[in-house]
Amino acid sequence: MIRALFILYGVLLGSICCASAESIRAVAPESEVDSVRLLSAARVMPGRITLGMVASVDGPQKEELLKVVLAESISQVPGPRFTLDSVMELVHAAGAARRGTLNAGRVAFHGSACTLTVASEVEPPASPIVEAALPPVPESPNQGSIQSVVIERLPGLLGINAAQTRLTFDEADRRVLATNAHEAKIDIKVLAIADRVPVQVTVYRKQPDGEYLLGNSMTIRIGVEVERTVVATIAPLRRGDVLEPAMFTARTEWLALTKQPLDVADATGSAVKLSKIAGGATLLKGDVEPAIAVRKGQVVTVHCISGQFVVKMQARALETGKVGQVIKFAPLDVRDRKDTRSFLARVETSGRAMMTVGDAAADSGSEP
Repeated sequence: MIRALFILYGVLLGSICCASAESIRAVAPESEVDSVRLLSAARVMPGRITLGMVASVDGPQKEELLKVVLAESISQVPGPRFTLDSVMELVHAAGAARRGTLNAGRVAFHGSACTLTVASEVEPPASPIVEAALPPVPESPNQGSIQSVVIERLPGLLGINAAQTRLTFDEADRRVLATNAHEAKIDIKVLAIADRVPVQVTVYRKQPDGEYLLGNSMTIRIGVEVERTVVATIAPLRRGDVLEPAMFTARTEWLALTKQPLDVADATGSAVKLSKIAGGATLLKGDVEPAIAVRKGQVVTVHCISGQFVVKMQARALETGKVGQVIKFAPLDVRDRKDTRSFLARVETSGRAMMTVGDAAADSGSEP
């Protein structure tokens, strides 16, 4: 009887301990464990891939986990595809390297695998819906009014296509613009180029005897926007980034008259000048510059063309140059600063330059 009581007591005690342990395991993850749930698919741009790009992260260490680098570029990812095991291994390696700031042992992982889509395979964002032309003042200008004459002539004076132009007028000019210009001569003069163009309008009224007298003369400001093809970024950019076709797309957009967009043909190979540019932003000509292709001291191959002959030689750049720029080079055997041998060549690409010897050298048959 006593033995049976001891057995029953042991069973009850074990149940209580197990229940307590289960309670602890159930509560601990809620307050201490971080959660990393691998996405089934993710789209990434060329460049560094972090955990935040391929997984949803939550927990006390969220900020540190989001910054964990999984690969320096998509070319390093087999497949390209991350498995849950490979992500766990990379996170634990980061935890070991950043001991004290990231505890990988507190991370609970979920999911199976994440397939990556390289940016060049991502369809560019659809062109935004172009806003309908703003109604002029008045909304329906009377035929023969001063406003209708300005609308007809101003695009030609500015050298832009009327079909790709929209104008907005100030409410304060409504009465003047609605004035009937029937049998009057209207002289329009653009005073300056600005987002709101100052225009001088002079009206000459015809008299019954056929002579013209000076009527009203006024200066009005007109908002001018032009529909242009622009280059738009797909993802955020930083200073020094060199544009590649996968990093931008072309679309149409209404721009103020003074804004000059970057030409699509000039985008590839340009380097970002601004500290940062947001994804989806329109690039203007002043936002980028030709990327540096050759740096001072770099050894490049110079192609020298003389008539029907082409000679290639290795030379050292004496200046830093961009694509299309003519800079100084020196032969590799120039060691002494007093040795002034140098020549000019045009930078073609990184590591290559071109020069042409005149007809006189070509006719003599001498090599450059």
